[in-house]
Amino acid sequence: LRVFFPCDDVFRCSCVYKRVFASPMEFRTLTKCWMSGFGFLADSYNIFILSIVQVVLREVYTDPPQSQSDRSLIASASIWGAVVGQLLFGALADTLGRKNIGRITLALIVGGAIGCSLAFDTAALSVYGQLTIYLAILGVGVG
Repeated sequence: LRVFFPCDDVFRCSCVYKRVFASPMEFRTLTKCWMSGFGFLADSYNIFILSIVQVVLREVYTDPPQSQSDRSLIASASIWGAVVGQLLFGALADTLGRKNIGRITLALIVGGAIGCSLAFDTAALSVYGQLTIYLAILGVGVG
């Protein structure tokens, strides 16, 4: 598979530009692009579906009713987790290597997603508390 870009006097393509887009794409490169795209799709789906999930939770778990603080914690847990993940794993990736940190973040994303799907109401911790914890874990992995 070769990717061609028009390169004439109007565009004034640089040497690097020609080299990148005129060389044949390898199967590994395409696989990495697809895997990155599907990873982003899975992460963003789990984070963006929260508004719908909160409406369903309000209908299912009526005793005790969902408070405004519960809604706020669930909505902001993944964002704050992503901030922590960016700060933490950005620095660690330089020392431990990007491959190792990539595996750790993948494990956190999978663990957080599985935890979100298995959250239920218990006497010790409500479903909202469990979702907050698992979404924070998921956010750290996404970050």
